Amino acid sequence: MIRRSFGQVLEEKLAGSNISEEDRKRLEDVFSEQEDFSRVRNVENASVKLRFRIMTEVKPEGNILNPKQYPEILDDSLNFVIPYHSEEEKDSAIQKMETAMGRNGMKGFKVFSLKHPLNGWFVVFQTTL
Repeated sequence: MIRRSFGQVLEEKLAGSNISEEDRKRLEDVFSEQEDFSRVRNVENASVKLRFRIMTEVKPEGNILNPKQYPEILDDSLNFVIPYHSEEEKDSAIQKMETAMGRNGMKGFKVFSLKHPLNGWFVVFQTTL
């Protein structure tokens, strides 16, 4: 994600320049790790030190606690949310939950699938508080 974000900055700043695609990729590689940014930098003759931070924001459509996007996730509920990529993975998650909670414990849970627009399918085990 850092590499792609930096790639966007490069595209914006280098638009119309004659820098090669290979050089762009090299620049993306150089600035692709958070550790490279998070160290304190001492600049000669400066009275302050610099440290760059990478900040993130959750996209509203990515937040499963957003009631407008995901009305299935009820207020005052406890939700176990597990990703799956096949019906076999979904069935395995349900089986593991049944093993952990026991059949009687599972009676208090509503089980359903939720489609996340960015991350795919999730199986949700929900119980009210």
